[in-house]
Amino acid sequence: MVPSERASSLDTAAGPSSLVALTPCRLLDTRISRGTRLRAGETIRLQVAGRCAAPTGATAAALTITTTGPVGRGHATVFPASTDVPATSTLNFSANTTVANTAITALEDGAADVHVSNTVHLVVDVTAVFVPAPDGATSGRFQPMDPLRVTDTRTDGRRGAGDVVVDLPGGVPADATAISATITMVNAARPGHLGVRPAGTGRSVTSIVNTDPTNPTRAVTVLVPVTSAGFVVHRSVET
Repeated sequence: MVPSERASSLDTAAGPSSLVALTPCRLLDTRISRGTRLRAGETIRLQVAGRCAAPTGATAAALTITTTGPVGRGHATVFPASTDVPATSTLNFSANTTVANTAITALEDGAADVHVSNTVHLVVDVTAVFVPAPDGATSGRFQPMDPLRVTDTRTDGRRGAGDVVVDLPGGVPADATAISATITMVNAARPGHLGVRPAGTGRSVTSIVNTDPTNPTRAVTVLVPVTSAGFVVHRSVET
């Protein structure tokens, strides 16, 4: 098989890379930018590099994809811009639900595409990007660690709405710029969402997970930007 020019450009961008954590930033909200839902079968282009403080040379991104107000069952898929829609899904939804998931996707010319199989509003936030790493570079490396529960508001008396500050887990270097965390919204009192941000920074309009009346408990894995003081989880409702 002879590789296409498109495939070759993606292969070139797939070399060693470093993580650049960003303050969570909203790239798209079709409820605001166009006022109408994406149509069934529609694909929308998202420029990532050069926006939300993402370096122009970014080759991949961590994106939180949220669908809301769908007219029926369907799915959304994020993938490198200008490539064929893959036979995969980033998240699945049903009528009148709000669902979020985080995906790491390669970028083509600094952009990604999102395809929806049914009529739905789409919200996309970015939390981190990857950039080509010079030979021998150590900044931005991924350092694995054993899974560890760092906060559980069911047992520490902090159930409620508003901010929860989470200290850096033991074993995480003080100069870490982001951590991979699974965050679960448990028994939300009503439909709402969670957002994350580095400790010591202002709250943004972004979100990482949403609940609805039929699904009051939901979990998501996300790359969370941090400072030496940890990170903050903001709860829009009691949970």
